[in-house]
Amino acid sequence: MGNPTRFMVSWDDHSTHLVARLGYLLERQQLVDVTLMCNTHSLKVHRSVLAACSPYFEVILLFLVYINLYTVKPPLMDTFK
Repeated sequence: MGNPTRFMVSWDDHSTHLVARLGYLLERQQLVDVTLMCNTHSLKVHRSVLAACSPYFEVILLFLVYINLYTVKPPLMDTFK
């Protein structure tokens, strides 16, 4: 086996494109999976963006994922009627 061919991809406006696409998704309320609430205001956001921008929210969101993975939830009683 010879040396594998290597390629380098360069995307000069990646940051601009990423911000535009995230704005597009948020504007259309697509793939938003967390709602932040304060008093009477609420804002739907992307969990991954929130976690990437804030170590505080990253810890909270990871903790919630952990709790949901290991919490045994009782079945709905209506299921057995």
